[in-house]
Amino acid sequence: MTKYNTFLFILCASMLLVFACKNDPKQTGADGKETANNEIEKFPTNSYSRDSAKAAVKLKMAGQEPTPEKIAEFLKENKGTQSTGLPMACGLVGKAMVSKEMGVSETEISVTNGSRNPNGSKNSRSCFWRWADGGMLIQVSQNPLPDEIPNWTEKYIDAKKVQGERNIIEGKTVKYAFEDFKGPGTKNVYNTEIGRYYSVYQDKYVVNLIFNHNIEARKQLRIAKSLLEEVFKNLD
Repeated sequence: MTKYNTFLFILCASMLLVFACKNDPKQTGADGKETANNEIEKFPTNSYSRDSAKAAVKLKMAGQEPTPEKIAEFLKENKGTQSTGLPMACGLVGKAMVSKEMGVSETEISVTNGSRNPNGSKNSRSCFWRWADGGMLIQVSQNPLPDEIPNWTEKYIDAKKVQGERNIIEGKTVKYAFEDFKGPGTKNVYNTEIGRYYSVYQDKYVVNLIFNHNIEARKQLRIAKSLLEEVFKNLD
């Protein structure tokens, strides 16, 4: 072997050794810390798509276990909403926040997607948070006829202020009026007697928060503002 060939052989062998060491799977060290290779084994490539990972985060936020079945169901529902652009309502407020604001243990709260009814509106999405002695609902609605009704969100809120809402109690029709409050939306109206709040998000959605829980009026308003701010943050 010539000197030139010997040099070339040594050079190639050295390069192969360097690359082999660089890509060699790392083992658990003496300090017990896991290495990069073990992390890859824990989270193998292609185990979660980006959409699945996002779905898992949303499910966890809503207080649900992100099982493969739940993730598949979430993605199926979300796929059906992409054409309308409506968000999944159960991902807008976490169970932990509802627990804190309502003074109820997380374990007592069940979260139910209110948008599963096949006969339900395609222009709104809702979610229920329920516990032993009460609950709450969040609904996000959009303009059902965008080509025919301009400024729908503004008109919706104005109609609430003018017409209010009616209910029949002991055979008599009772009217509940709405008034403005300082909330996160461009327009915000409420009535603490029936626990209903409406806020406009960027002239795009009307967010409706409804309480089914006995709460003193001032405290109810404070909680509503806090929850709506969280909803708006997650709509951004």
